[in-house]
Amino acid sequence: MWRSLVAHLLWEQGAGGSNPLTPTIPAEPATFHGKVVFITGASSGIGAALALEFARQGADLALAARRRDRLDALAENIRQLGRRALAIC
Repeated sequence: MWRSLVAHLLWEQGAGGSNPLTPTIPAEPATFHGKVVFITGASSGIGAALALEFARQGADLALAARRRDRLDALAENIRQLGRRALAIC
């Protein structure tokens, strides 16, 4: 699933060739300033790691998960990075 997300993001950034399933890596790293990213399963694991990385890349986040305490802690960490974060349970 995350590989298809990465491929889609690269394709949206204009880095893809004629086939969206085999995108090339852009010369400039993608930034997400002015974008909102919605992540499910954000309270731990790869969901939490992706949320923090998107925030570092300038995105604001909407986060969904079942564990409210962990989700709120992640949202606070993202806010400390200067980004907006909405926790949805």
